[in-house]
Amino acid sequence: MDWTELVGSLSGVLFVILAVRQNIWTFPVAIVSSLFYIVVFSRQTLYADAALQIMFIALAVQGWYLWLRGNQDRHGVVVGRTPARAWLPLAVCLVALVAGLYMFLVTFTDSNAPQLDSLITGLSVVSQFMMNRKWIENWILWIVTDAFSVGVYLFKGLNLTAGFYAFLTVMAAVGLWSWRKELRTVATAESV
Repeated sequence: MDWTELVGSLSGVLFVILAVRQNIWTFPVAIVSSLFYIVVFSRQTLYADAALQIMFIALAVQGWYLWLRGNQDRHGVVVGRTPARAWLPLAVCLVALVAGLYMFLVTFTDSNAPQLDSLITGLSVVSQFMMNRKWIENWILWIVTDAFSVGVYLFKGLNLTAGFYAFLTVMAAVGLWSWRKELRTVATAESV
């Protein structure tokens, strides 16, 4: 473990706590975490994970906008369910991302875990896309992604990062519970 992994992990912990609370500071803190994890993952030849951090920075900018002004009346998006029409495009994007990243990693890098690296990256992009829209099912994808990531990072010797992702798994479950509670409260208020 070095200081870049420590700062990346600590800012990542703060990022997830803020996301669960739907705090707009989620996104600037996510950018800081991603900048440090670019360095961490590059050093471990997890190139797709490093590139994912660049995508996370772009998605953080998008999420920041959506949470502030992303609906028709220029207010932020609200917690809701993933629209039925979105599931097929999300699945197609996931398969395309994983396959494309895998081919890239095998062809152009010395990655020693291209399957795992590409799967984590694909799941993460789709999960973050869904979180930016406050689709509650993003938390389910994050639980799967983060739990899977723990094993990969232990394999790579990134023990602090593995612990961070174990924490993220628990926090994703808390996020799911918290956002479901809000969704039920809104539904109850609308039915009255």
